[in-house]
Amino acid sequence: MALTKILLVDDDEVVRSTLGSLLEEHDFDVTTAGSVSEALKHISSTVFKVLLSDLHMPGAGDGLTVVSAMRHANPQAVTILLSSFPEMNAAAHAILLQADQILVKPMNVTALVEAIKERLAIGPANARVVETVAAILERTAQSTIEDWFKLVETDKKVMEISLSFEDRSGYLHQLFRDLVHRLKSSKPIGSKELVSAAA
Repeated sequence: MALTKILLVDDDEVVRSTLGSLLEEHDFDVTTAGSVSEALKHISSTVFKVLLSDLHMPGAGDGLTVVSAMRHANPQAVTILLSSFPEMNAAAHAILLQADQILVKPMNVTALVEAIKERLAIGPANARVVETVAAILERTAQSTIEDWFKLVETDKKVMEISLSFEDRSGYLHQLFRDLVHRLKSSKPIGSKELVSAAA
């Protein structure tokens, strides 16, 4: 049976080494990162079941940055933040909109392992499907055009020119299709093969 992959993010080398070894003794496959940028590299190249990250990190970004990246790359991963500040109850609700759970450091390893296993059994609290821009445009093209036309109708100067809805918006359906095609294409935007006739 494959071991559960955990990404452990903490700027303290002793915590990474000690906690990483202890988690491995409890049958987890642990990868460690000492910075936000290192964590982001791991997230982009490996699928993890659990993110265990310190909330407060030096330099650019923090634990929430890592959680956000994990949510985007792998919405099914369980995300747990570790904080040394037990008085952060006021901020906990806002943080939990991104992370599944917040645990206060230091904590007993047995309790941590139990918390990880319980959260894995429940699954991520905020699991969501991540849609591509192309998929969103495909799904919302008609309503976007209708919303655009409502704004056009409020402009008296534009409306002085007598044109029907179809005359004003007929080209937009094809423009959206062309844009979706360009977004789905492996060719970079700006390639001559992807010119939109509707545009």
